[in-house]
Amino acid sequence: MALCSQSTPQDYLHYLKDRYIDCIIAGRDHVDLCAALVEMNSRYGVKVVRVDAGGTLNGLLFRQGLVAEVSLLIYPSLVGGEKQTGISSSPDRPVTADLLAGQSNVISLKLIQMEQLKGEVVCCAMRLDNCL
Repeated sequence: MALCSQSTPQDYLHYLKDRYIDCIIAGRDHVDLCAALVEMNSRYGVKVVRVDAGGTLNGLLFRQGLVAEVSLLIYPSLVGGEKQTGISSSPDRPVTADLLAGQSNVISLKLIQMEQLKGEVVCCAMRLDNCL
């Protein structure tokens, strides 16, 4: 299944149709994630969606209140570099000391499960504090 918006080029929509890939069109200029999830529930009865994504999509999902649980795999390694990356990006709301002090960009999590996997890898499941 593909999520598209009304601005998705017709050539791409035909490409999906020719390959029997179902498409949900939600949103005008970009995909409206909330509307897409509602349509997935309506069409297919989907109640839970697992998202393996980067910081940009994760950030959008968090900011729109569409995340109830976060699972992290923690590898015992340190990686350096010039650019900072994270599991949730918000270019429109950069993290500053003032924001952290006021905690407006902080999402509180509650640990619900932790398991050591193969080797030293740890899997942590956490629920957002504002979710049941």
